[in-house]
Amino acid sequence: MSADLTTFLSYIPHLVAVKCLSIVPTYKDSSELKFRDGSKEIDKFPSAILFVDISGFTSLNEQFAKLGTGGIETVSKHINGYFSQLIEMITLHGGDVLKFAGDALIVAFPSDPNEKDGLAKAVLRTTQCALEIQSKLKSYNAAGIKLTLHIAIGAGILYTLHVGGVDNQWEFFPAGDVFSQLHDALEKSQSGEVVLSTPAWELIKTECEGREITGDWHVTKCSAKSYKHGSIRSIREYCKMLY
Repeated sequence: MSADLTTFLSYIPHLVAVKCLSIVPTYKDSSELKFRDGSKEIDKFPSAILFVDISGFTSLNEQFAKLGTGGIETVSKHINGYFSQLIEMITLHGGDVLKFAGDALIVAFPSDPNEKDGLAKAVLRTTQCALEIQSKLKSYNAAGIKLTLHIAIGAGILYTLHVGGVDNQWEFFPAGDVFSQLHDALEKSQSGEVVLSTPAWELIKTECEGREITGDWHVTKCSAKSYKHGSIRSIREYCKMLY
């Protein structure tokens, strides 16, 4: 695989790369990346979804915008450094970043279709990832501006499809009840907290500690073994099995 193609694929979700792109070995330019037949179909599979909402970037931008070009470069350095750490932790736990939504990330942790209790284990990995993120980034200082985050986790059937097609422009679109779960859980998540929807909590309540918050659950600890690093298959292998 060429260096150009590897770089290109690093910017898109693995679910998109595996499902929709036909990789030509003699890749030269983007015209050789084509949608396969059937790419307009709706796919569905069990998955945990992680929503990470970050606060503080607006203040950081406002403070350094006054400094002109130098200030913009400083903001860019801090944003890149922060997201690099965040995405590295997500990747190590087997997550697939689906979307950047403003100052937030939407991440899928697909269930392994060949594993017993696959969705429960996916939720557990997601929760372990979220707790590690909060532990390592909860007091991140960006040139005097404190960046904080609150996190929500849902679980259920994830639907994915591609919409558009005008001038061969397509948008990857994830959907499902799991996103309604995220909305409710995120509303209850305060800075520094990880809140699970009830469907997600029910799958791992024997492995974690937490307290109920009007129907959802603030999780503080997981007693189960960590599934980070070599304990799971790569996210790309998960995606291949889904299709």
